[in-house]
Amino acid sequence: MKVKILNRERICDNFFKVDEITLQHEKFDGTMTEPMIRLNFDRGDSVAAVVYNYETDSVILTRQFRLPVYLRLNNADKAVLTEVAAGMIDKGEMPKDAIIREVREELGYEIVDIRLLFKFFLSPGGCSESIHLFFVEVFSNDKVASGGGRIEENEDIKICEITEIRRRDVFAMVEQGEIMDAKTIIGLQWLKESGK
Repeated sequence: MKVKILNRERICDNFFKVDEITLQHEKFDGTMTEPMIRLNFDRGDSVAAVVYNYETDSVILTRQFRLPVYLRLNNADKAVLTEVAAGMIDKGEMPKDAIIREVREELGYEIVDIRLLFKFFLSPGGCSESIHLFFVEVFSNDKVASGGGRIEENEDIKICEITEIRRRDVFAMVEQGEIMDAKTIIGLQWLKESGK
């Protein structure tokens, strides 16, 4: 498929970046589209992990306030989402190293053995971010820190583990709409189907 970029202009260059792009692309019939303008939201790539404690048969999740959800729902309580541990990949960092760092920062667990489940685009119609989703199995003695996120980034993360969210309960939370984060739903559906 042919793509012609006619113009590219960065209209936001902050923590997130937004480019306005004028382009044409080849259609399925072989002709080119008329010039069109599209926006691309570029926030870099990220990692996430389903963290499962085999000893306690529990999924370890995070809870934190999400501004975009608040703005959409206008409800502070519903803007506190239950999610898998996740974060951005730092420049020059490999995805595996990023998720090891994020699990330690957010949950306090030191991990060695991880498995990549999927790499996917979350919203490819407007965002170039891809997510590397991992599965991590931990044991209680792997807990080496309190977790809770990076203070310098104003993260305020509550850790939900052990008796709070048993594996069997987390699937019901998805079905009842209590978990609304896509990467978390994808990871938990994998966990359910895997029979772990």
